[in-house]
Amino acid sequence: MKVVAVREIKKNPAVLYSGPGYRVLTSNNRPKALCFPLDELDDIEEIVASFRQAQAMRAVERARSFAVEKGLDGMTMEDVDEEIRRARRGEPS
Repeated sequence: MKVVAVREIKKNPAVLYSGPGYRVLTSNNRPKALCFPLDELDDIEEIVASFRQAQAMRAVERARSFAVEKGLDGMTMEDVDEEIRRARRGEPS
């Protein structure tokens, strides 16, 4: 994996596709995008769907970790439903 600053791409766009491997694009030393090589036969929509699925799985894992950290992982479904009712009525939890 190679880290490439956006300013480098402005000077030489070929840096994105010269050589194998992934490229992490950065702006102000912060990661902003991931680029990777595609084959002519790759189904881009399938790749995007896989990426979205991975993002969703990461979001679920973050939510689970948050619940464990805050001690909310032992809530019953009834507890969850009551919390939702309170939130809809504008009551504090």
